[in-house]
Amino acid sequence: MSIKYIHSADLHLDSPLKGLGTTDPIIAAKIRETTRKAFENLVSFAIQEKVSFILIAGDLVDGRWDDTATGLWTLRQFKRLNEHRIRVFIVFGNHDLQNRMIQSLSWPENVFVFPSSQAETVLLEDERIAIHGQSYSKSECRTNLSLQYPVAENGYFNIGLLHTSLAGENSNDPYSPTSLALLNSKQYDYWALGHTHFSQTFQEIPFWIGYSGMLQGRHVRETGAKGFLVCELEKGRLIHSPQFIESDVLRWFLVEWDLSNIESSSSSLTQWKETFLSLFEEKLSEIQEAAEHRFAAVRFILSGKTPLHQLTLSIQSLEDWTNEIHLAAQAFEASLWIEEIQWKTSLLVDISLFNSSGLLGELLNEMEKRCQSFSDNKNLNSFQQQTQEHIWFQDLQKRIGSKLEEAGIDLEDSFLLQQYYEQARDLLINSFDANLE
Repeated sequence: MSIKYIHSADLHLDSPLKGLGTTDPIIAAKIRETTRKAFENLVSFAIQEKVSFILIAGDLVDGRWDDTATGLWTLRQFKRLNEHRIRVFIVFGNHDLQNRMIQSLSWPENVFVFPSSQAETVLLEDERIAIHGQSYSKSECRTNLSLQYPVAENGYFNIGLLHTSLAGENSNDPYSPTSLALLNSKQYDYWALGHTHFSQTFQEIPFWIGYSGMLQGRHVRETGAKGFLVCELEKGRLIHSPQFIESDVLRWFLVEWDLSNIESSSSSLTQWKETFLSLFEEKLSEIQEAAEHRFAAVRFILSGKTPLHQLTLSIQSLEDWTNEIHLAAQAFEASLWIEEIQWKTSLLVDISLFNSSGLLGELLNEMEKRCQSFSDNKNLNSFQQQTQEHIWFQDLQKRIGSKLEEAGIDLEDSFLLQQYYEQARDLLINSFDANLE
């Protein structure tokens, strides 16, 4: 008879909403509840598939909770599992140690939290499985905890449960850095790792070592499918590679779109807008399909040379154009939310046309050379140094430096200077020829 267990990690239950850029209460509520629903999906799957136990390799929670409701809700999920005699084994990670409430919870009898004082082994005699684990004692753990894990138990299927960055034994990483060599030296059959937020297998033979990834993405840096791993044993061995099960209820997408590939039947800006909006709706349909009936959160990064860049050169025109794009996306609002649109485009102009255009043309060409040189970090830093040595720059800093600082503008930031320089160039181009469209 086979034995099934679940390898999960980084649940980050009730993760606070930070930097999501939305004031829409419906969207905010939808995102806030995703980590809970993803965990409910795991619990329901475990009950349906009659797994023997669940491993949680750290970061069950995400820092402090605002009230006790989250703690009580979490306990109810574990009690659901207890009703079906499904055990849960947990090691605390860095985020768990930022939460005082979770450390004082009275866990149901089916939940075992590994201590932080030393590595401990739990023997499941009926299944002939040994589970080794150790929790963090503080949110920063520069100690390689795996060094203290015991050797494998003879006659058992050995599992190591660890929250680690797997950054190498000599790393100064604050998340219990270790190495594949050290993990292999323990001769455990399976290392259930947590901390990395995407599923990743480092090796399968002779021992399986890897991350399950997180249950639910929380922002645009956590794109793609999220879930957990299901493992099946028979006669003390994995029957097959761990199976990835998707648990996320909302999926994040980062779409980088080069608009220079768009062709229009007319040179008019109106026609370019219509062509873009038509293709934009096609993109949304593709995202909707890729989300597989989940709610999708999308960030667009638009780049390339395009006449549409003219619409981004003033705050008002950019706002109007962005609103027009969001209006076109309303047909998808039940299943999709556009988190942000970033414009990194430039004007569709042949700079050589301005070669013999007098003083303005010479200025434009000089600016274009400066902008192109920014691709070289040495040139960029050299330009920054030259600029800051100019009397006019020092005078500017003296007169309005404090106001710039209040506005979050750092003129010593090389890349910020590059961005301003390119914006100035584009404004100059646009004003040079009013008939660009």
